[in-house]
Amino acid sequence: MKNIPGYIRVAVMEHVIELKTANSFIKVVFLSFIVFLISCNLSYGDAKAANASKDLTRLSLEELMGIEVDTVYGASKFEQKTTEAPSSVSIVTASDIKRYGYRTLGDILNSVAGFYITYDRNYHYIGVRGFSPPGDYNTRVLLLVDGHKINDNIYNTAYIGMEFPLDIDLIDRVEVIRGPGSSIYGSNAFLGTVNIITKRGKDYRGLEFSDEAGSFDTYKNRITFGDIYKKTLDVLLSASFFNSKGQNLYFKEFDTPATNNGRADGVDGERYNSFFGNIRYRDLTLQGAYITREKIVPTAPWGSEFNTNQTKTTDDSGYLNLKYKKDIDAKSTFMSRLFYNYYYYDGSYIYNRPPFIRVKDLAWGKSWGGEMQYNSRLYDRHLVTTGLEYQDNFLQKQRNFDETPYTQYLNDTRGSYYWAAFVQDQFNIMDNLILNAGVRHDYYKIFHGNTSPRAGIIYSPFEKTTLKFIYGEAFRVPNMYELYYNDGNITQKSRLMS
Repeated sequence: MKNIPGYIRVAVMEHVIELKTANSFIKVVFLSFIVFLISCNLSYGDAKAANASKDLTRLSLEELMGIEVDTVYGASKFEQKTTEAPSSVSIVTASDIKRYGYRTLGDILNSVAGFYITYDRNYHYIGVRGFSPPGDYNTRVLLLVDGHKINDNIYNTAYIGMEFPLDIDLIDRVEVIRGPGSSIYGSNAFLGTVNIITKRGKDYRGLEFSDEAGSFDTYKNRITFGDIYKKTLDVLLSASFFNSKGQNLYFKEFDTPATNNGRADGVDGERYNSFFGNIRYRDLTLQGAYITREKIVPTAPWGSEFNTNQTKTTDDSGYLNLKYKKDIDAKSTFMSRLFYNYYYYDGSYIYNRPPFIRVKDLAWGKSWGGEMQYNSRLYDRHLVTTGLEYQDNFLQKQRNFDETPYTQYLNDTRGSYYWAAFVQDQFNIMDNLILNAGVRHDYYKIFHGNTSPRAGIIYSPFEKTTLKFIYGEAFRVPNMYELYYNDGNITQKSRLMS
């Protein structure tokens, strides 16, 4: 369900050139020239504008603590002001989500400048500045939850619809970092990086129930418990349940008597169950999420039969992440994490060849890995970040077969791994002038190595004006689906990839 890799994308200002290549890596070079970024963003409300007009020297400590300063973690893997980040950054807060009634991560991203979302009644697709290749499942955007990568290891998909494993009400803020991010994240940070910062137990202080009902027999329930104990143990546990019969739809292209005159009745149903937990004790944080989602697909995908409730997909995904973060002293911080990721996909498609048969598409992905990162401030003006990363994809399995009569087209089981090392220096040349430079090297079992640099100059000539001059490179490794999928060249999926 994805397209074949093979593009070099060169972007200079607004001019884009695409060249077909046989190289298995996808490499992108962005030269961004962003002028006059207004640091006091009016979209964040009148309160922040009022803060800017205050004489901070006359405020009490309590008042100073209450002043909001826009920060971002995902741009450099440490907390910094958005105006100092070596990227163009947008922040969507929990209050923004509540104010505008966003229901999915896709809704949130659709509100961000330069991003747009399309929907085929099954999955949501991200477009960035007009770039959204047909058949691609968001492989060019890296999706993080509290810094943990959750793109699966079969399709490299960034799931942003109902299949996203985190309930939207548990989001504290969404960081949208535009442009290449491979210098600190490696593959898939191609067009942008989205980092989800979750809420904590201290944000709830008790038990919360939420019930919603809407049109098309849509119901959602959520139960969340959160609290903090003795300022050292922070606990957040949540479960969400969703069910909808969906809409009755009309498709002009299927308007014939043989296809119910284009009407798809009662075949747009969707349901999911999701669970999330975050337990933090001193310097240790254990976080996990799991979701199982089923969607009936009314649009006859890949040439399957129209108007049947037997064409459907199931997506199960989850992860466990154990993180240790310690302030060694006033100038240095150490972070390490261990993680486990899981993904399962089950697609059922009905075809009339004749006779009517069910085609099964299956995929399993399992991986584990670790990461270490060290931040140190040197000579007061240098903030140096170094890191190591390893991921073992010990299961990458795909199957495709006809159920009756049984005919197998694909039964492929793989394993792969990668390791990476990176370094970045944020050099405060002057109080209003920053040089940010970094480089990362990735080594993949199948495709060997790739080196990704990034450099940026951030200059603030006036209090409310920031100029950013940024150069970066990014790449994307082709995924298991693109490399090894085969269904006997029967469906449109195979023809799309040929």
